[in-house]
Amino acid sequence: MRTNGTLMNARDSESTVFTWLLRTLRTWWWVLILVAAVAVGVAYAVLDRVQPVYRATATVLVSPTAPRVLDDVKEVVDLAEAGRRDFDEYMQTQLDIIKSQGVSEEVLDSLDLWADPRLFGADPGDEDAQTMRLVRSSDLAGRIKPRRVIDALIIQIPFEHRDPVLSALMANEFARVYVDQNLESKRDVLTQARVELERVLTQAKTQKADVEERAELFEQQNDMAAAETRRAEVAREREFYNRKVLESRAKLVEAEAQLAEAERVGTRGIYGVAIPEVMGSPVLNALKVSHSGLRNDVSELEITFLEKHPKLLGAKHKLTQVQAAIASETRGIVRSIRAKADASRAEFEQFSAQFEVARKEDEALGLLMDGYEKIQKELKEQTARFDRLRKRYDDTALTGGTAMNNVRMLDRALVPQIPVWPRRTMILAAASLLGLLLGVALVLLLERSDTTIRDKAHAEEVLDIPCLGVIPTIPVIGATPDIAAVRTRDLYVFDHHLSEPAEQVRTLRTNLLFLGAGSDRKLKTLLVTSALPEEGKTTIAIQTSVTLATADERVILIEADMRRPRIAATLNLAEDRGLSTFLAAPDTRIEDVIQHSHIPNLDVIPCGAIPPNPAELLNHLRLNVLLARLHERYDKIVIDSPPVNAVSDALVMASRVDGLLLVAKAKRTTADALRAAYSALRNVNAPLIGTVLNDVHRGSLGYYRKGKYYRAGYYKRSPEELEAQARRVAGGDT
Repeated sequence: MRTNGTLMNARDSESTVFTWLLRTLRTWWWVLILVAAVAVGVAYAVLDRVQPVYRATATVLVSPTAPRVLDDVKEVVDLAEAGRRDFDEYMQTQLDIIKSQGVSEEVLDSLDLWADPRLFGADPGDEDAQTMRLVRSSDLAGRIKPRRVIDALIIQIPFEHRDPVLSALMANEFARVYVDQNLESKRDVLTQARVELERVLTQAKTQKADVEERAELFEQQNDMAAAETRRAEVAREREFYNRKVLESRAKLVEAEAQLAEAERVGTRGIYGVAIPEVMGSPVLNALKVSHSGLRNDVSELEITFLEKHPKLLGAKHKLTQVQAAIASETRGIVRSIRAKADASRAEFEQFSAQFEVARKEDEALGLLMDGYEKIQKELKEQTARFDRLRKRYDDTALTGGTAMNNVRMLDRALVPQIPVWPRRTMILAAASLLGLLLGVALVLLLERSDTTIRDKAHAEEVLDIPCLGVIPTIPVIGATPDIAAVRTRDLYVFDHHLSEPAEQVRTLRTNLLFLGAGSDRKLKTLLVTSALPEEGKTTIAIQTSVTLATADERVILIEADMRRPRIAATLNLAEDRGLSTFLAAPDTRIEDVIQHSHIPNLDVIPCGAIPPNPAELLNHLRLNVLLARLHERYDKIVIDSPPVNAVSDALVMASRVDGLLLVAKAKRTTADALRAAYSALRNVNAPLIGTVLNDVHRGSLGYYRKGKYYRAGYYKRSPEELEAQARRVAGGDT
């Protein structure tokens, strides 16, 4: 709920601000029109003094590649394979070329415009030719501003000048020179490329011949055909001897193992050696059996006989003979195995030597072939490089003879008919807009600086109470109006009852009657006052009384302003007796101070003699008695009171009336003064029912522009009809 309330308050605030701004602009509309008119007038005057500038534009088409006369000939410079970024850089380079000093010099040379005053003004005279060319070509280059069409291959070359013919001529000449220079530059590049290629081609040819000579000499010196055949043979020999080395090494290892095992017979005996030669020998096997039997016999005999017994000795002798035979046989076997190992070692060494010879020869042939292959590779590279350069040289020669331009003129510049500067419509529109903005700013400044009450809405905004009447200005003849002129103004609504002021006072009367009819407390006694002097309170009091009286109301007007009274003079009444007489003299009767005016139903109690103490006199109890008696005799009592901010008379009388009207003068009464009066009245609980805005200039508000309507329609009715309607309104008959 709080959020919704806050949103509604914000919207109300925005609506209030918008309403205030709209009302302010409607009030000061003539300031807006005046400032806008001045701005447009100044802009128009300036535009008349500005010489128009014309722009002519030539366009050229820039292709990534030029048209190819020969399909199989590649361009020296080709952007077709380049990326977008590279092509964008190329296009930017072309823009820089167009606005270069070289292009400008050629344009000036071709058109002979070095001394043209249309471009450079008066001739300086003492400037040398070289300096003049440098300065003027740079100046012209600064004027040209080519631009690329986005996402296109088109470049626009505009030129601006006060002479439309010259602008078209310069734009076309810049485009032509750029196209011609692009082709000439391409031909120069081709010429330079051909010269450079010729030099590089000669160098490549020399290098190729040198490599060919070295290759031929190498072949002759090394008999490369035989060397290649011999390398195949050596490879086979190397493989054969490598296999034999491996086989002989295996045999040698086996023979050396058997020899080592055989040599262990001396330490282990024949029973601890496990080699085929020992275990498979029949002689050794027979000797083993004999040796085993004899050893058993000796063991048994040693148990039976003594050491010197013949049988024991005979058995030991036989055992010794068998052991000797075993040793002899074993030595023979060892010799046989050693001979076999020596043969295997000799075979291994022989094959190893032959393999080493083959290996070295193979390595030597490999180095020779590597050198030959290196020379052949270099020869192949030099030949390919030479062929490539020769092909490019031939392409360049053909391209130079048939060079095509990748830039061509697309559209020639036409002589412009409409200037690009100044843009009169745009400038005048901008001046109008600027004038309106300045006018709004000036209006807001005037609005802020003017604190006076301007209209009905402003009055209601300041005090937040209704404005019951808006009275137009009543003209007074003469710079310093006399009593006759003042009387004419005060009685204007009576003398001119069909006038617009009379209609507005009747509107005030109607509002007062409705207020009295719709409230619990009858609005019978009405006090009229203002914030400051000379704001028209007396005029409003008289006019209100007159309109109430013309509506068949019995009205009495009391002049309680005992400081600057004038009602008696206005209505041609006696000034020697009045309110001050009744309040100051207890024996004075009410009938003695009431005077009849020439206006039907309107009686008046003027001020009378001006007392020295008006405030004390108005605070007298006899005033209550007077009002009570008048309540019995009259339908309405209107009291004219002094200004609130000037004296306290109105504050003294505020509690004795049914309603109080606060009069403000348009364009004179300030908001601060009105607020001060309102605050003072609120402090004494005055029954303030509303305000009346006086002296509003006709035409300052939209409301009063309806005067034609009143004159053309409403006022076609007769005075009798108007008075009858006023009486019906006063009586509550709708």
